[in-house]
Amino acid sequence: MKTFPSDELFSNLFVTEVRIDKKIPSQNYLSELPVIKYLRKMEGIKFNSSVTFFVGENGTGKSTLIEGNVQRRR
Repeated sequence: MKTFPSDELFSNLFVTEVRIDKKIPSQNYLSELPVIKYLRKMEGIKFNSSVTFFVGENGTGKSTLIEGNVQRRR
């Protein structure tokens, strides 16, 4: 596989764990979301493999950037 200079720069930018550290008030709608209930019950999720979350507002080009990255690596 062909590597690019930026690959080394971003090689350590992965999420390794997701957990809730702060108390969410029971009257807050977030406390009713299934994912929040699960994270509390399981005390978080640890990832054994590298995971990256790519987030942003609708229409900001997330899909375009990912598709461009796929094309670049072909």
